[in-house]
Amino acid sequence: MVSQIVAGTKIPPGNYHIDPKDSIADAKGMLKQARDAVEEQRKTQAPFVQEDIRDRRTQGYAVNPRTGDVELTNKYQAEREWKTPFEQVTPTQTKADANVMRQLNDVQLNTSRYKKSLDAIPHDISPLAATNMSNILSDQQLGLRLEVMGAGLDVGMFNKAVKDLSVASSWNKLDEKEREALIGYIRAKTAVIAYQRALTNSGRFTEKQLQLEMGNIPLPFVGSTVADAQLGSWQENIDAAARGMPTNLPGMMHPKFYRQQLEREAPTKAEGAAAGAPAAKGRWNPVTGRRE
Repeated sequence: MVSQIVAGTKIPPGNYHIDPKDSIADAKGMLKQARDAVEEQRKTQAPFVQEDIRDRRTQGYAVNPRTGDVELTNKYQAEREWKTPFEQVTPTQTKADANVMRQLNDVQLNTSRYKKSLDAIPHDISPLAATNMSNILSDQQLGLRLEVMGAGLDVGMFNKAVKDLSVASSWNKLDEKEREALIGYIRAKTAVIAYQRALTNSGRFTEKQLQLEMGNIPLPFVGSTVADAQLGSWQENIDAAARGMPTNLPGMMHPKFYRQQLEREAPTKAEGAAAGAPAAKGRWNPVTGRRE
């Protein structure tokens, strides 16, 4: 009987032992003492139990000591198990952070694709190709036509954009890999706007800020040594922006892991041709993250 009363507590049943020789009154008295002890312990521990429940329900960010990454967790796990500082966040904040990561992933997609298109060119771009690229990039009317195409810009779309423009002949003189590099450059430039929006949570920023960030994107004809250094600096900016974001938000891939996925992907058509590999089929869809 005593064992049943103190079950689930740290009270030893032996503290309230009832001897078969005890009278009924003594036995009832001992059972009452056991019940009183259990009630006292419940009252003493109740605030701590409620605090544990509250902490397990409180969501926020903390660094997982096993991975070194910021993760979405609860206060109990962060402070009691991980022994790391905890930052409480609201659902509104996590939604905003997910949106930032979504924009950073768009930036990473365009940056990775541009780097791959540059790596696919096994030689320095010729002076003639560089001149043709410069002519195309200097055409303001082309810029207006490309603005509505955004991240989905590809060779076919660019062909339509340059049609009937004075730069059409310059575009036609570029080979496939050079065209891919030029398109990659334009898409990478649009990524700067998404990057700024992700950092400021707004599409508004000064012209000077925009020009500074645009300067991190190398022109497609500067050569691999210069391009790699500039893209490396730009990649550091993306990595730094994503570093404080949780790696385990439901339904959202962290930019760090997205970059790893992009780097593992099969080469593009131009890259495959350069490496002697089969060409990748379909058009890259930045929304689904697949060739379709």
